[in-house]
Formats: sequence, C-alpha cells, structure tokens
Amino acid sequence: MRKKEFIIVLILAVIFSSSWAKERESIPTLSLGLDVPLGIFSAGTALTGLYFIKNTDIPKSLKDKSSLLPWDKPFAGVHSSTADVFSDILNGGSLMFPIVFAGVALQKDEMVAGEFWSVLAMYSEALALQSGLNLLTRSFQLWPRPYLYNAEKRKEAKGEAYGSFYSGHVSASFTSAVFSSYLFYKLFPNSSVKYWGSAVSFGVASAVAILRVAAGKHYPTDVVVGALMGSGISIGIIALHEKLNSRVSVAAGPSQVLVSFSF
Repeated sequence: MRKKEFIIVLILAVIFSSSWAKERESIPTLSLGLDVPLGIFSAGTALTGLYFIKNTDIPKSLKDKSSLLPWDKPFAGVHSSTADVFSDILNGGSLMFPIVFAGVALQKDEMVAGEFWSVLAMYSEALALQSGLNLLTRSFQLWPRPYLYNAEKRKEAKGEAYGSFYSGHVSASFTSAVFSSYLFYKLFPNSSVKYWGSAVSFGVASAVAILRVAAGKHYPTDVVVGALMGSGISIGIIALHEKLNSRVSVAAGPSQVLVSFSF
C-alpha cells in the first residue's frame, strides 16, 4: 500500500530573515497508555531498590579474594579518594547533558514543547528504572567493593558497600550518553555534529567507568555490565516510544517548523 504524506506548515515566529530548515524525524510524543504505567513501574522499581539497599546488613565475614572473577582479582584493595570525587563530579555533570541539550534546542526552536517534555519523561523513566534494577541487584551482595580489601577503609564501610555488582554510576552515565546521542541524531541527522556529540557523550561515560575502577568502588566486570544495562534500558524505552509513535517527520528552523505525517 502506498503511503501518502500530508504536510502541515506551522509558522511559529515572525520571519526575521530567510533560512532553510533541516528535515528530520520527530521525537515521539507522550502517550498516557505507555508513559503512565511505565512511569509508575520505573518509580516503583527505584523506590523498591532504594529500600532494599538501605536495609542491607554488613555480612559476618568478607568474601575471600578467590571468589572474585580472575580478571577482577588484581583490583582487590585498590582505593583512590581523588578518583572517587572526580567520578562523582563527572557522573553528576553527565546526567544533565540530555536535559540541558533539549532545553537549548527548545529555546532555539529546534524542538517543539511536546518533544521536550517527551524527552524529559523518557529520560526520567530510564534513569529511575536503571537505578532501581541496579540497587536491587547490589542488595544481593554478590561480591564486595574492591576497597573493602583494604583493612583500614573497611572500618568505615556500610552494608551497601558489600554489593559491588554492578556499577550504578556507569549505568546512569551510559543512560545519559544514549539519550544525548539520540537527541543529536534526531536534531542533526545530516550534520557531522551528531558524530562529535555522540563521541563526547560516550567518552564521558567511559571516563566515569575508568574512574570508578581507579577509585576502588568497582571491578571491570561491574562497569562493563553497568554500561550494558544503562544502554540497554535506554534503547529499550526509546524503542517502545518510537514503535508506538505515528511516523512523523519534522523540519525545524529558526523561522518555521514543518510537520509531515505519514499514514
């Protein structure tokens, strides 16, 4: 069956100068049928995970190093306060990337308000879900954080420190990286900006992973799984919204926005 395209031209501002708009696909809009249950589930998972990790007791004994995976054993006992601080700062900053970028795009009329709120909702759902799953998994205490094999540092540890698998910082950073890249590819489909933006986003997330290992907070296995979890959850949530969204393309520019619906 042939697809017919109906183009609706919306003038959003007075034309100050002639300009052309870069054609692009639209970002999925919010859906009550999807976002309400998904939002509730994600928030519930996050709260459940927080409850379990907060009520995790300190085990009677520290697991022997022999129980660690072969490639993780060399990192037992590693600790760096400097790397720990920098990983927190870098991770916190990276989490703001999609929000700030979407906000700037909205301000410059590269994105409409509905798309902005949709991005914010999808990103919030992904962050909450990945956080909840991470905290729940860590509450099982599969193995302790590397720095706990340092006797002095172990004295200050709480129950949550005995669950190193897997890295929440890295999972969150890669969630941010996926959403940042998604926005770059959506808003700049025909520009090399999308490649540079994605490279920076994933570069920062990778730096967080390296710093978490250097800080003695996680093993290589923890950060690799964290990266996969954060990326997978984000891609899954975006794919769900993309699948349910009508096929719409948008051409946005400083002076106008063209919306094309395909049926």
